[in-house]
Amino acid sequence: MNASYYFSVQRQLPPSRGRDASNSSFSRAPVSKCAEPALCTTASSSHPHEQRDTNRAAVPHNPNVRRCTVIEHIQERAPAASARITEVGCWAHARRGFFDLYEAKKSATAKEALDRIALLYDVEAAIRGQAPEVRLAVRQERAVPLLDSLYAWMVRVRTEVQRRSALAKALDYVLKPKRWEALRRYTQDGQLEIDNTSAERSIRGAAVGKKNYLFFGSDAGGQHAAVIYGLIETCKLNHIDPQRYLEYVLERIADHRISDIEELLPWNVADKLNQPEQVSQALAA
Repeated sequence: MNASYYFSVQRQLPPSRGRDASNSSFSRAPVSKCAEPALCTTASSSHPHEQRDTNRAAVPHNPNVRRCTVIEHIQERAPAASARITEVGCWAHARRGFFDLYEAKKSATAKEALDRIALLYDVEAAIRGQAPEVRLAVRQERAVPLLDSLYAWMVRVRTEVQRRSALAKALDYVLKPKRWEALRRYTQDGQLEIDNTSAERSIRGAAVGKKNYLFFGSDAGGQHAAVIYGLIETCKLNHIDPQRYLEYVLERIADHRISDIEELLPWNVADKLNQPEQVSQALAA
């Protein structure tokens, strides 16, 4: 019987690595025994809310890393798994209500909210690519006061708007106690990100095509697809054109010793395959 497959992703991207250093909004997870940019994708024929411990088994345990999975509403649906996960809020989602309101009605209050949130992103732009300890120190110095000011302003504005207005809805989304705590959490760890944009970009390939290839036919088919997803995204993280990488590996893997297979991993052949123009096109695709 054909089975539907659900994919979860773990992404590893050292914050000290170049211009992409702050692009990962997934919490760090070990991929192989390296410190190179990588993305690991796993497949399961059961729904993520039901499998709960799949990712713990799929990825080697490391007490020094955080885990994050693409599981919606996990706190409500899987409380046992939720106890092991610390939520990190996404400011891209938090600003969306204000953005939509400004686009629709040119609300001055929504515009001020967007401007205040933009200041947080200015801080992130200044520390992009820096070491975690530097990012943490700058966030504590610059972002935390901005967040305190933003919170006080939102609380005041909330008392002045109609209860069921679009502005009230946008404010309530941000001011919900647990959510606000999660939205501030990125300032407590230099490895965390301000939003989830890059994580969503990493699974876009699977999300866009999921209705076209809902069935893989077997458990092995789902796992093979997960491997390909992971390889392609890992190539992008290492600035390699994925198609060129796959061609390179397929031309050599038949004669390559299995004991030396790690020599063909993306980061180990990046210097041979790095082509700036093709990489730019691949990253933009």
